[in-house]
Amino acid sequence: MKLTTLAVITYLAVCLVLPGITHAAVTPKNITEVADPAVRAVIEAEFDGSRGSLEVDKKNFGMHQHESAQELGEGIPYWTVVQEESLQFSGYVFPILASGRQVGVVFTEQSDGKWQIFNIKNNDTLTRDLEYAKKNLTEMNQARLIYDQAYGLYALETELTTGEPVVLPLRDHLSLNMQKHKLISIDEFNKKVKQLNDERSASPKNSKGAIHTGGASVGDQTVDRALGYDSAWLIGVAALALLTAIYMYKKRTIRRTS
Repeated sequence: MKLTTLAVITYLAVCLVLPGITHAAVTPKNITEVADPAVRAVIEAEFDGSRGSLEVDKKNFGMHQHESAQELGEGIPYWTVVQEESLQFSGYVFPILASGRQVGVVFTEQSDGKWQIFNIKNNDTLTRDLEYAKKNLTEMNQARLIYDQAYGLYALETELTTGEPVVLPLRDHLSLNMQKHKLISIDEFNKKVKQLNDERSASPKNSKGAIHTGGASVGDQTVDRALGYDSAWLIGVAALALLTAIYMYKKRTIRRTS
């Protein structure tokens, strides 16, 4: 399948998941306002430079040997926790596609006025999670994706038809005592975040926040793994093999000359 065809199919699929989709030129208000084409172009160019790392990390990202990361889906805006009762827009998360299926996500942020990639993870369920939310929530046009790696948060903030603000966890969050797909009120969510902050403040060991290598707080049941875990291991093995080969070569050379 040609990449152009794949891109069209991906775009149409995202449009079905997120009704009324628009391209955000300013700070988005909800997840239907995907990344502006200019932002996407910058991220795609930088992502091209990461393909080599993904190639040696296929197992981590659930890819078969014959598969390659071919395309990025639409950039979905995400928010992080500023304090107990406040969220801030932090950037866009782009699904990574291989053979037409999602195998990971690319996190982006704007730093000094420039958009850039700052993390790549193996979350392969973002598209399916949003599809589930669309089927079960009537107010998806008002939803905001909370994807906070410091708290291990992966959830949607939205409103019920009654206007009541709620949070829908998209995975189990043991550290916050939240169950996947079990709605909680925004007040209860804020209380849980405050309680976790208080616990961290009281513990010198966790004063900087319990941030897992893969992006979820220690104790959470489901953890995304970051790009580079297997890559670093492979590079280390390759370096050791190279040093061994050099040593053996020099040893043989010395024997021949003696």
